Amino acid sequence: MHRGKQEWGDIALIKDKLGWGLFLGVMVMKSKRRFVAVIVFASLSLVGPVYAANVTVNVDASSYIRTIPMTLYGGNLASWDGAMSGGNTTFNNLAKASGSKYFRIPGGSWSNGLLWSDIEGPNGSQGWKVSYNEYLNLMSLISQPGEEVYPTLQPIVNFPGWWYDHCQDNNPTDDVCDWAQAHTSAVNAAVGWVQDQSSRAVCAKYWEIGNEIGGPWEIGWFQGISGTYYGDYFADFYLGMKAVNPNIKIGAVAEPVNDLQPWGWYEGHWDHDLLLAAQAKGVVPDFFIIHQYPGSYSDASYNPTLLSDRVNDIAQYTTNMNTIIQNTLGSQYVGQIEYCMTEWNTGGYDPDGTANDYDRPSCYINAMFRSQYILEMAKHNWTVSNPWIYDYNGSYSPYPVWYIKPLLTYYFGRDMVQASSSNSLVRAYAAKDASGNLTIFIVNNSPTLAITTQINIAGMTAGQGGQKWTVEPAGNIITNGLTIQDKGDISINGTVHPNPLTINSLAPQTFTSGGSFTITLPKSCMALLRMPSIGVDTTPPAAPTGLTAAGDVGHISLDWSDNSEGDLASYNIYRSSTSGSGYIKQNNSPVTGSNYTDNLVLIGQTYYYIVTAADVSWNESGYSNQASAFAIADTIAPAAPTGLTATATTGAVLLNWNDNTESDLAGYNVYRGTASGGPYSKINGSMAANSSYTD
Repeated sequence: MHRGKQEWGDIALIKDKLGWGLFLGVMVMKSKRRFVAVIVFASLSLVGPVYAANVTVNVDASSYIRTIPMTLYGGNLASWDGAMSGGNTTFNNLAKASGSKYFRIPGGSWSNGLLWSDIEGPNGSQGWKVSYNEYLNLMSLISQPGEEVYPTLQPIVNFPGWWYDHCQDNNPTDDVCDWAQAHTSAVNAAVGWVQDQSSRAVCAKYWEIGNEIGGPWEIGWFQGISGTYYGDYFADFYLGMKAVNPNIKIGAVAEPVNDLQPWGWYEGHWDHDLLLAAQAKGVVPDFFIIHQYPGSYSDASYNPTLLSDRVNDIAQYTTNMNTIIQNTLGSQYVGQIEYCMTEWNTGGYDPDGTANDYDRPSCYINAMFRSQYILEMAKHNWTVSNPWIYDYNGSYSPYPVWYIKPLLTYYFGRDMVQASSSNSLVRAYAAKDASGNLTIFIVNNSPTLAITTQINIAGMTAGQGGQKWTVEPAGNIITNGLTIQDKGDISINGTVHPNPLTINSLAPQTFTSGGSFTITLPKSCMALLRMPSIGVDTTPPAAPTGLTAAGDVGHISLDWSDNSEGDLASYNIYRSSTSGSGYIKQNNSPVTGSNYTDNLVLIGQTYYYIVTAADVSWNESGYSNQASAFAIADTIAPAAPTGLTATATTGAVLLNWNDNTESDLAGYNVYRGTASGGPYSKINGSMAANSSYTD
């Protein structure tokens, strides 16, 4: 990363100081918008309210919200990180396992200073940067056979045309640079990129015009910049690029509030002004580009605010932008312009040796925040989400946040339905999958309380058995952390730091579900609860085959052939004392293996068995073949006890002997005689349980 220092002049000093990349300079400036709120809430959060221990979550499986697009599970790639070039197998495998399909390039602010076709500089002189062709190679490497959505780029095109020598003084208001020509060149470059992408089998769909153009940290910014200036130039990009491929979507840099910029970054009301300027050329953006870094430069005491007010921001931002669009263009455009959070995270990491030396992105709190932020976007109809993909330690050893997207993409359904919680400390989201099964993603945001939660499901008949994946913090609390939410690792179903490459095949735990049930959520827990929908999947599994029964002393052993269905859940065991009828189910809990031991048999009785198979939707198969066995009596006597001793005491004799080793031993009988060798008479009314007796 630091090799780019000499290329960027003063901006490079920001990059070098922060040690992460140019985009972290953005975090510093943008966080000022909320700096006062950070201080206030950090103070208030030290004295938290006491929440009720009981919460009710209501889910209406028939109240459809929307189908969650895969664009909400995207990520940001960065040209300063060579591991993202396709040549790092560790990163490739993690990216593939993450479930992400949409990858934003070339990395935040770098888009305003790099040309897509010349990222590595003239003749590849800066080869350490990740080039466009290397990004294409990465997309190929992380694709998977048979997938419905292929890995796709989300390009940010250069807005100011800064790479041309005659414009590198970065001042559009002077007479030295021909900025009109620079703008034309930038538009032509963007058109060339669309032409290149459109010729490929998988074409980028979402295109951004510049990065954070209204901020003074950006190349191309100048004093007095406004939404009017940006909107006018944006329209030229839009018209030129759409002429090549009308099916792509083109987004404009926007703000999620309608305030005059309090820091003097730009003039006017940005969104309102850009919409009017673009409309003057007959253009309406396809989507708004929003960036947020809640929690930037705040210590661990800010976390309660992060998990409450900052998660709620998505709902407020949606309302704000709906109002701006309605008041500027008309209500018919509300919903037509999509909302995309193309760059975000829980702040940055700026070690300064104080209490603020707190690496929030690397600990469990980031996983909690990211899951809820994404699902809030899903609920409020946002289209794109691209959080940063970080390399925390140079080796891509996954921190807790790496597990969130695969958990959501592989276990949470795509058809989102209504879910609500009676207490804001617990958030719940629900979705149905293609088979009609319902999954609830539920979060206990308390770092101190385990919360008992009543789940009520309407709008479907939920099966009586469910599957769950319980996610909890693990490992050690990081430096300057305060609670378990600051731990640096994760546990899923009791396994600490499971292999991130196998998240799509984690074995679930079982629990008793149904239309109404109670579950206890451990503190700072995230849980996925999946319930089968009765009546959706009506195809039962095949009847088990090859059933055999073998009688033994005190029990009968059953064995049969494994079923091959992918949705098989368990087997049921039925028994009768009459051949061909009168079968009664024997197992109270699911039998997941293809064998069973019946210990509740009577000696000398013949029993008849059949077995059925059940799938995850609790469809049950027909009967297997019948098998029978005879419960035999035990005719083998235990070994005679050894080591018998007798010790006379006043009025009594104490007997001791060695314990026998038979597992079916019931007890000991004691005999006494008046002459050596007998005869002997039994003297204990009931068997002695231990290897001692007092006469």
